[in-house]
Amino acid sequence: MHATLPGPLRAAPAVCGIVLAALLPLPAQGQPVPPGRTRVGELREEAKRTAQRIDAARAELDAAVTGYEQARTRMAGSAKRLREARETLQVVAAAHDAGQGRIRRRAIALYKGERMQMLDSLLGSDSLDAFIRRMAYLSSVTERDLRLVEGLGEKREELSRARDAVRAEAAAVHAELRVMSGRSGEILDRMRVLQSSLERVKHDLEVELSKWRFPVQAPYSFVDSWGAPRMVGTQYEHAHQGQDIFAPMGTPVVAVVSGTVFNVGTATLGGNKLWLQGDDGHRYYYAHLSGYAPDGAEGRRVDAGTVLGFVGDTGNARGTPPHLHFEMHTAQGPINPYQTLRQAERGWVS
Repeated sequence: MHATLPGPLRAAPAVCGIVLAALLPLPAQGQPVPPGRTRVGELREEAKRTAQRIDAARAELDAAVTGYEQARTRMAGSAKRLREARETLQVVAAAHDAGQGRIRRRAIALYKGERMQMLDSLLGSDSLDAFIRRMAYLSSVTERDLRLVEGLGEKREELSRARDAVRAEAAAVHAELRVMSGRSGEILDRMRVLQSSLERVKHDLEVELSKWRFPVQAPYSFVDSWGAPRMVGTQYEHAHQGQDIFAPMGTPVVAVVSGTVFNVGTATLGGNKLWLQGDDGHRYYYAHLSGYAPDGAEGRRVDAGTVLGFVGDTGNARGTPPHLHFEMHTAQGPINPYQTLRQAERGWVS
């Protein structure tokens, strides 16, 4: 059938055909293969498995980091206890050394004559009781000094052992930190490899899925209008079974997949319309076209992305903003193409 062209081109069909042929992009060489369901499924499963492995590695890394932080906390506690032990040991050691110094000085003084003075003092006691008291006092002073020095020595040894234990604990925690740091590095390296693998799978999947093209060239706009009431109160009243994609008049409309154009013509509601039997097994309906491109002809084999026609307002769209009414049909009937269209914008199609 003859093409219906937009605007002033209708007045000169022969000239328009030449102009369109010159302006429109040439069909791609070779026929793009539609998304292979088996291949898409395999890639999605591989991406899922890889993502799960990344999640497992991340959980392992989180556990390692938690252990690392706990070890650092223990390390800080060990450092604090070691510092306190050193400070206490220094005080006790100083007191111990001072006590030993006093005993040493007293012994030296006794040998230098203080013992004679002490003996004179004892002998000069007024009574036996006073003598005994003075002897007991001198003895108790000496014993007290000795006990003090001995106690300080024991405390000094105890603190030295505690200090050594804290040092050993700190060394063990430090070694644990080194192990955890190395472990974290290994996990990060493994995650980098997994992430690289995931990016490769995603790229392959995007390449596979991006073979499904968005039906209207930019700029365009659409919302989910599936099931909305149409032509209420008329004999044509029905629920919307597609999506309306609004775009400037004459915007090119393209084949979403490779396939065969059929049922090109005019309908009461759809105006200028055509169907595309996709190689993916689905059928696609385009309506309200302002006109057809050369490849939008009955029986024409087209590649994905081939221009089929132009956005318009024919049929029951007359008086509304120009748009493409787009439907997607499976073997069971029409389905809502909204999510597919949104995904197609990003190159992802279910």
